[in-house]
Amino acid sequence: MPNDDPPLIHDLYDVVDVLDDSLTKSDVFPAIFDFFEKFPSADFGSPGPLVHLIEDADVTQYAGLLLSSLERKPVNHTLWMANRLLNSKKVTDPLRSSLVTALKNSVEHPLSDDLAREAAIEFLDYQNSKS
Repeated sequence: MPNDDPPLIHDLYDVVDVLDDSLTKSDVFPAIFDFFEKFPSADFGSPGPLVHLIEDADVTQYAGLLLSSLERKPVNHTLWMANRLLNSKKVTDPLRSSLVTALKNSVEHPLSDDLAREAAIEFLDYQNSKS
């Protein structure tokens, strides 16, 4: 069966697969968030190998990095990650509050593009409907 993933996603799986075992995988998380910010319209997968790599870690290893990334430059992929985290059982009440605030701030953030704004609004609406 042919794989319809874009070439970038195949390359990203290769990158994740060759991470040196002696390297703590969380050491690469800041670079991943920077990568998402620099290429906001790239197709990283759904959610893709980089998100899987991050989400396999303990939430304490990446939640602060995710919030910082959203503060710097909200992009569709990191907003989606925030929503995924809000939907998980891993989120504490203080983290939930911080993530919702980050989604709200993303709507008006000067570096949010239209796609990011729309995603933030959609995720806020969804999270509010669960309350």
